[in-house]
Amino acid sequence: MKTNEPTKEGNKTYFTKHSLFMNQAPSFNFELGEDAILKKALEVGFVTKVGEDKYLINSNHKIFMNPSYRQIEVIL
Repeated sequence: MKTNEPTKEGNKTYFTKHSLFMNQAPSFNFELGEDAILKKALEVGFVTKVGEDKYLINSNHKIFMNPSYRQIEVIL
C-alpha cells in the first residue's frame, strides 16, 4: 500500500518515492514523475537514501527548487 504522507520518527522525517512525489509534485506543476522528482531531490541533497524506498529529508535543506528556479518550501 502506497502512502501519500511522509513518516516521522522522532525529529526525523522520511519519504518513500511515492510520498515525496505526492508532497512535491505541485511544486513542479505536475510536470515531473516520481522518478524525476526523486532524482532531483537526491541530486540537490534534499533527501538521502537510507533504506529500500526510504529517504531521509535533510533538515538543513528546507527549500527545493523547481525547474523555473523559484524556491519552493517543503510541504509537510
